[in-house]
Amino acid sequence: MHGRSIVTARPISCLRRRGGRRTQRHQRPQRRAAHRPNRPHLKGDEQTHVVAVDAADVTIEGFRISGSGTDLGDNHAGVMVRAPRATIRDNRLSDVLHGIDVKGKDQAVVVENVIEGPPCVVRAH
Repeated sequence: MHGRSIVTARPISCLRRRGGRRTQRHQRPQRRAAHRPNRPHLKGDEQTHVVAVDAADVTIEGFRISGSGTDLGDNHAGVMVRAPRATIRDNRLSDVLHGIDVKGKDQAVVVENVIEGPPCVVRAH
């Protein structure tokens, strides 16, 4: 787990790696995000977004993401996209206020992610 924010001023791709080598891309089942064990965990501090994409051409792929803030006014999210051409693929998000929030940017691709909200209690009246 990474305990601090990741800040970059240039485009990056965050991809899960095995043994220092990038895993090959190939056709996978539609629900692959639910079945990948041991994915790297990006855990937020529960104060703001876990990942904020502010540079163009960024890819976030293959992570477990949790622990966003809970401020509706600031739209805290697991992944906040504020730049064009972002790709958010094959991630598992949990315990986040908003899963993936794309703020009107062009050519964003959001596919094959699993988003689970925090546990809730249902009370009978």
